[in-house]
Order: sequence, then C-alpha cells, then structure tokens
Amino acid sequence: MEEIIQDIYDAILTGEADAVKENIQVALGAGLDPNQIFNEGMIDAVRKIG
Repeated sequence: MEEIIQDIYDAILTGEADAVKENIQVALGAGLDPNQIFNEGMIDAVRKIG
C-alpha cells in the first residue's frame, strides 16, 4: 500500500476528518487513481471499524 493511502487509512481509523480530506487531496494531486484511494484507503478502513 502506498504511503499516502496508508495515511488516509490511518486517519479514518483515528477519526481525523481534516487529515482524511487533506491526504485525499494530496493523493489526487499526485495522480493516484481515485478508485485505489477509495478501495484501499477508505473502504478497507471502514471495514476494519465495522
């Protein structure tokens, strides 16, 4: 998992909404695929939370 995706994942798990938003913007600016961001960063974190 790319570092920025991991940062998004971690921020979701710790409830840091501002960090989630900022890291998503960084990831998109770096050209990462939005589907990768969503699936690997966001969905995986939400699944872990339950």
